[in-house]
Amino acid sequence: MKRAVVGPQLSLDGTAIGERAAAVAEEPCLIIRTCKHILESGVSCRQPAVAGRKYCRAHLELRLRRRRMVRARRRHRGLKLPRLTSLEAVQDAQTRVAVALAFGHIDPETARVLRCGLTQAAAHLRYMARQEGLAKGHDGLGGKVQRREISSIGTMG
Repeated sequence: MKRAVVGPQLSLDGTAIGERAAAVAEEPCLIIRTCKHILESGVSCRQPAVAGRKYCRAHLELRLRRRRMVRARRRHRGLKLPRLTSLEAVQDAQTRVAVALAFGHIDPETARVLRCGLTQAAAHLRYMARQEGLAKGHDGLGGKVQRREISSIGTMG
């Protein structure tokens, strides 16, 4: 059984389906993807997206910059100091504190406390080196300590 078509088929907006298809075929359809970034005001960016991407050039650069910053923060998450077993290690730690302060990874108060502690560590290491030198017969300055031997106690003269 064939159905008889009584009139033109209409779409939801009331236009004939055949007329609508013909109109679409005649006009070139320009589809330009727009940037998917949401601005602080809550509105979409609406700039043309870079070919093959979801964002415009400015927001691609912004996303790249943010990704690099996060990666840099991950790398410099904490200030890592070496073991303070020698004066060279203390000097290395002081340099790391200065660099971390210069790049803003630590605040000035933390840097001040760390510098004070490192100065005390250096003084303690110098003291320990001097004590070891005295025990071995050196004055800690490169010379030998002269020891007096007392052969007899209480003898004068």
